[in-house]
Amino acid sequence: MYLLDANAQRLGPFFFLQVKTTLKAPDTTGAYALRFSARAVARAQAMKTPFFVGIVDRSTIRRERIYVKGIDAGLPTGITRLEPRHDLAEDAVKIAIYNEVSRVWALRNNPPLRRLL
Repeated sequence: MYLLDANAQRLGPFFFLQVKTTLKAPDTTGAYALRFSARAVARAQAMKTPFFVGIVDRSTIRRERIYVKGIDAGLPTGITRLEPRHDLAEDAVKIAIYNEVSRVWALRNNPPLRRLL
């Protein structure tokens, strides 16, 4: 996905978002079950590009919610659960993604994500 400017024109910075869908509500701890293996995390980290994983909660008809999480470059394991902290419907989350992707691309050596984790 590319970042867009105020006129919806594509900017240079881009990122990846892998989306999974669930019909199950969050578990008793409030998190969603998610299968993003250690191998998938390693592949995402190897891309040296901002990478996010998202889950679409379709447990309530016509009330889908999308939650996202950044893949930390130092994460040595897979992701088995995703807490619904970063709702993509919220402008603050979109702005946080925009700022973090811009920050990463502004630095020449593409450091790891440090926000929205």
